[in-house]
Amino acid sequence: MNLELTLKHFKMCIHTQCSTDGIEMSDADRFIWEDGDEIKEFDLSNSHVHWVDGGALQAVIALQILKSEGFKAGLFWDDCYIDGIDGDFWGWCILSNYGSKGRNND
Repeated sequence: MNLELTLKHFKMCIHTQCSTDGIEMSDADRFIWEDGDEIKEFDLSNSHVHWVDGGALQAVIALQILKSEGFKAGLFWDDCYIDGIDGDFWGWCILSNYGSKGRNND
């Protein structure tokens, strides 16, 4: 059996996304690189962060979908607490050029 995953499926994996313009992604205390492209490989004035629903497996799948579609993408753990609540992290996220200016995203 072969599974074909597309950008439609990627959109099902994420719960929040935003432009990196103005975000301090290089802050090693918050965004911890795990796999894929590293922060230094991105134009942070023209990239996006996509926070993933679910756990690590869903994050890896989301990363692989973007990579297979030809996008630059890196998997990170966002160590920041949501609304300052201890124990509730933003969690897995993908840094990518998907959703950026000049890219055909669908």
